[in-house]
Amino acid sequence: MLNDFIKAIEAKGLTPPHQIIADGKFQRFDSDNSGKSNGSYIFYPDEPQSGWFRCWKTGIENTWSGGFSETDPVKKELYQKLIKQRTQERTVKILELHKKAAIKASAEYQNAKSADPDHPYLKKKQIKPVKGLKQDPNTGDLIVPIYCKNGDIISRQTINRDGGKYFLKDGQTKGGYFDLGETTEDIVICEGFATGASILEATGYRVRCAFNCGNLKEVAITSRKEYPKAHTIIAGDDDHKTEGNPGRTKAIEAASSIDTSVVFPDFGENLPEKATDFNDLHLLKGSEAVRKRFDEILIPLNKNEKCTEPNAKQKNLINKSGLRIVKASDVIIRPVKWLWPGVLAMGKMVFIAGDPGLGKSQVCLYIAAIVSKGGKWPVSEENCEKGSVLILSAEDGAEDIIVPRLKAVSTDLEQIQIVKAVKVEKDKERAFDLTKDVENLRRAAKLIENVSLIIVDPISAYMGNTDSHRNTDVRAALIPAIEFADEIGACLLCVTHLNKSGKGSALSRVTGSIAFTAAARASFLVIRDSSDPDRRLMLTLKNNLAKDTNGFAYKVCEKKWSGITASHITWEKEYIDLIADEVLSTEGQSEENKGMVEEFLLQELADGSEVLCNTLYKKAEVMKIHPKALWKAKNKLGVRHKKLGFTEGFVWYLPNVSKPEDYQHSKIPEDSQIINRNLGESSQTSFTEVI
Repeated sequence: MLNDFIKAIEAKGLTPPHQIIADGKFQRFDSDNSGKSNGSYIFYPDEPQSGWFRCWKTGIENTWSGGFSETDPVKKELYQKLIKQRTQERTVKILELHKKAAIKASAEYQNAKSADPDHPYLKKKQIKPVKGLKQDPNTGDLIVPIYCKNGDIISRQTINRDGGKYFLKDGQTKGGYFDLGETTEDIVICEGFATGASILEATGYRVRCAFNCGNLKEVAITSRKEYPKAHTIIAGDDDHKTEGNPGRTKAIEAASSIDTSVVFPDFGENLPEKATDFNDLHLLKGSEAVRKRFDEILIPLNKNEKCTEPNAKQKNLINKSGLRIVKASDVIIRPVKWLWPGVLAMGKMVFIAGDPGLGKSQVCLYIAAIVSKGGKWPVSEENCEKGSVLILSAEDGAEDIIVPRLKAVSTDLEQIQIVKAVKVEKDKERAFDLTKDVENLRRAAKLIENVSLIIVDPISAYMGNTDSHRNTDVRAALIPAIEFADEIGACLLCVTHLNKSGKGSALSRVTGSIAFTAAARASFLVIRDSSDPDRRLMLTLKNNLAKDTNGFAYKVCEKKWSGITASHITWEKEYIDLIADEVLSTEGQSEENKGMVEEFLLQELADGSEVLCNTLYKKAEVMKIHPKALWKAKNKLGVRHKKLGFTEGFVWYLPNVSKPEDYQHSKIPEDSQIINRNLGESSQTSFTEVI
């Protein structure tokens, strides 16, 4: 097991300890061959063997488990609880260490003096002391404070005269930063202090140091929340001599997380071996070379400064427009991330619409169950990555409805958080309001790990005083929630109803302003199958991020245990090829026509042929047969369908039929109301003439 733990450390790109001390206590080790104890680990020797490790320099962290048998459910549950307990105990211990380190760092900083401009490190790096930089009166080491988002010192970094850098033992660096310069409309986020000082001198922009590449993303997200209107740039290191180039990789990842620009130093064709950051560029080519790299991204703060770069001149003109404009070539392209591939996108709003009593809420809770345990999606059987779920339900109680329904579909309840109210005073609460309480959700998401799904059921109950029929009001109310979902990368799944009108497209039937469905990247319709009162259909209304997915069919069932009755859904194992508009449109077929539709379908499939669905639709259109009527006939006659491939589409066929004379013996439901099963010569002739 010790070897497996060592391999897990190596798999994260870290150097493992020479010897693992298996005593269940915190141990230090050199995680990057730097000669510094910048890593920690814990190994629990008792069964089940497990461990944890972290590199404090890069922020790389992982939990390891030796595994256990799943054949014994009692033992499995016991082990899971034990590992969870260990994790909680470790978290408490880390927080205690962080707290002690923060107190020590704050005291050291208060007792320190202002940094000496002639400090050997500052002279070597050709940078000036900045506000907030201090120096230890005893050792002469520079002290760079590390702040958290509330402005408190949580740790510090010391830099000696030779350039050696050391973080305070047990101090927190994740999410911590140090600001250089005064507040500006633009913020540059970089790794090291010297790099930040060189950027500040060259550009005048406010610079936020993250101390290491592993912390860039965390600091970027924090900065975007603190300064949402600021133009944030990630200034990355180019670790071209390091395997995997972590400086470049992590900088791009950080920029992608907030959809912003990233810039790297340009040393020219003859790249110096040890040159990696903007301070190196400053030393080799001067401060002007640093400034020019940022001219390509932002306009110099000094508007009267002569811009030698054509690109910078263009950006000066853009700036005078008063608009924040991003050049297309600077945009980092990112693929759509899916919670449910092709159905539910991460960071986007999705709607499920339908009449009451059709199982919309149960569909959402089933999805929550899949997310909570990292299960498989219906039909496709694709795996879902495990995550946490936030539920806002205005119509169902947690105790008697929501939780029993979740248990009925084997949900990991530890991953489910139900929002019940908003606290306004010590003993007072009010209902959640999506138009003004998104910040509360943001704070909650920070406390809950890996929120990947937010359910709002129904969304109309959380719109406050918004006029749900005014497009501008609805858009304004939804924007904060949509931005929040994008910010944390969670799917915002909203439930709504259909209006009573039977006119217009299926999309226009969604209750309220069209702005609801316009804001959503995908919308789905839930409707009862007219030929089977127990069957429900979930069909695509719109999907802006993928090809319209095939529909799904399910039934609402009940599960009983210990006096509890809870409804849940079971999915059919095949897709259905039906369009929402077709289902909601008026059929307008008489009983006689219904019989003709069934006769037409039998004629087409009587010889056992597999006919493309689209071909049948086209022939039916010539016969003035509506697709909905055709679908009803399909269900009555026991016609089946299957998908030929990703692009070929669906085919329909009659089971157990191989030749024309056998069609009348095909398996047809007993309750079918077929008015004429005998396809005589006259009938056959009439079909031939029309087709």
